[in-house]
Amino acid sequence: MSLPLVLLHALPLDSSMWDGTAGALRARGHQVLAPDLCGFGSAPLPGGSPSLDLVADALARELDRRGAGDIALAGCSMGGYVAMAFLRRHPDRVRALALLAARS
Repeated sequence: MSLPLVLLHALPLDSSMWDGTAGALRARGHQVLAPDLCGFGSAPLPGGSPSLDLVADALARELDRRGAGDIALAGCSMGGYVAMAFLRRHPDRVRALALLAARS
């Protein structure tokens, strides 16, 4: 079985930006997760000062809730920055990384 692919959306969008891509990948048998990042779509803002680390840790909790362990992670724009923060804070979970329109 392949790794779940986690798609992180750009600012100011929500996870629906990935609907077409996620649908096409699922049709080919891939497990795709496209969560809303904190403060976008259905995801509430967590307490504390906003930061990429806070968003990355909230993502880790959401992935735990969904039962996702090791993942392939892709982020577009702001999602790329969250992906890099997630990799820095949770390196043991990321097996592949794709950054789209983001600077490393």
